[in-house]
Amino acid sequence: SGLSEGDDDGARDDEIDAVGLAYVGHPDPQVRLEVPETLRREAERVPPEKLDALYALARDPDSGVRERAAHWLASCRAQAPGIADVLAGLLDDERRDTRVHAAHGLAELGDPRCVEAARRLRPLDVDGWPDSSLVRAMWRYKEGDVKTSDSL
Repeated sequence: SGLSEGDDDGARDDEIDAVGLAYVGHPDPQVRLEVPETLRREAERVPPEKLDALYALARDPDSGVRERAAHWLASCRAQAPGIADVLAGLLDDERRDTRVHAAHGLAELGDPRCVEAARRLRPLDVDGWPDSSLVRAMWRYKEGDVKTSDSL
């Protein structure tokens, strides 16, 4: 979308977020597909209205919309209540890329559900997108305090 690609027209980030949020319930999935791309990723805390929108998109009937929401949520580093449970809810999605994004997000959050999710996604392509991001996240997860019996 033009709004998500830059600030060429001088629009402020808050205005871009507001435009994206206004289209969460749009009847056309191609429009809803663009909403996550308009929403900024905060460094510390995600506002409730943005979380509500992303959580709704993660339950969208369109698989492409769910994938975009999963990607946004997986790369969110801010404090976001419920994000791990929403990502876990996407671990059985029909799209493999959505499942990979969900597992990646869980690994980044240090959620142990990522281990079984990654195991179910095997074989993983360590050089291909989005598998490579999951593999790196799992390596970081496994280097932490949680030890698992199986390696990737």
